[in-house]
Amino acid sequence: MSGLRFSIANFQQQQPLRRLAISDLLMLIFCVSISLAFIAPWIDEIRKMPDEMFRGPKSLAIVIPVLDHLGIGLTFFGLATLTRERWYRRLPSLSPGHWYFLIVGPMVMSALLTELLNRRGGPWPVSVYLIQGAFDLTAGIVGAWAIYSTPLWRWRVCLGLVTASAFFLSTRALYRVTEISGYTGYQYQLHLVALWGTDVIASGAAAVLAVTVDLLRRTRRDWLHYFAIVALLLTAMTVGLAFRPILSRFWLDVCSHFLG
Repeated sequence: MSGLRFSIANFQQQQPLRRLAISDLLMLIFCVSISLAFIAPWIDEIRKMPDEMFRGPKSLAIVIPVLDHLGIGLTFFGLATLTRERWYRRLPSLSPGHWYFLIVGPMVMSALLTELLNRRGGPWPVSVYLIQGAFDLTAGIVGAWAIYSTPLWRWRVCLGLVTASAFFLSTRALYRVTEISGYTGYQYQLHLVALWGTDVIASGAAAVLAVTVDLLRRTRRDWLHYFAIVALLLTAMTVGLAFRPILSRFWLDVCSHFLG
């Protein structure tokens, strides 16, 4: 245990991340390309579908997964960069953006699992939701450590919202298990989705505010930190576009309940 504490402390006290290199850009292109290639067949199918099959603009059905997988590609790039720095013992101090990548990594694996199963179709077994919940719970635990390790409150708030989104997802997976088992109904699942979506959008807003304060106070961050902020904003945009009907209906109901 003492060795683990020494390793973590050593990881946090090293020099800042080195400068951006050509090899980093090549890795970025590779990660984003792999992520976009994952949805290329689906995008091609959407392009061939008639416009009448879509509730909204057909282009929106293409933009949403593209934004989502751009964020996923950036997350893979961030995790690969941190892993490489650790491998070569060039250990950077963990900025809030680095912590974001570490939190979101398990959540991305859960999201990719969901996407693969959606393509297969048919009902999902209970074990799938348990695996999803385990991934998201792991992200929440990492997020709790990130909040503890981040000294500035503006970034603690941002990482706290990201961490809360992980716990919302793990709770939704557990709720789905109880629903399949017959213990709960479907109606409250949409409430969890609305709260999760609101939390993700709020985390994007908190990140913009924290970056603004950093710039005003001339707080220097490394380039990987800003890649993480871009990934976070892409995720917030994706959630806002994809779940806007659920979010708007939920908050209109909340306002009408308390004000009407």
